[in-house]
Formats: sequence, C-alpha cells, structure tokens
Amino acid sequence: MANKLVLPSYLTIIHDVFHVFLLQKAEIDSSWVLPQVPLEVEEDLTLKVKPVQVLYQSEKNLGIRRYL
Repeated sequence: MANKLVLPSYLTIIHDVFHVFLLQKAEIDSSWVLPQVPLEVEEDLTLKVKPVQVLYQSEKNLGIRRYL
C-alpha cells in the first residue's frame, strides 16, 4: 500500500509517495529533546536569534595531497 503526501510548492523536489511498509516505530530518546526557548518577536515581526551552544562539531580530512 502506498500513500501520497500533499506538500507545499517549495517542496516539489521531494518525492511525494511513500510505501507504508517502510514506516517504523520511532524510539524517542529524551536526552535528544531540546528544551523550548520562548520567542520574543519585535513589532516589525523580526526575530533576534543568537546561538546558545554548539551541539556537534567535527573535522574531516579530505585526503587532498600535493605532489611536487
């Protein structure tokens, strides 16, 4: 059995059909859930956002070698 999603126009590049047998029950780990932060919206409907903490950072070696 397959289901078709109704997606907004800006998500047209995403395939909108999925098969039910691919669904799996989600096991939620409460340590991954971030606490909600209250939002302060200005009168001109702008929002000032500042990062609180870097959750993940990694460096990768691309393996680029320079030959003489």
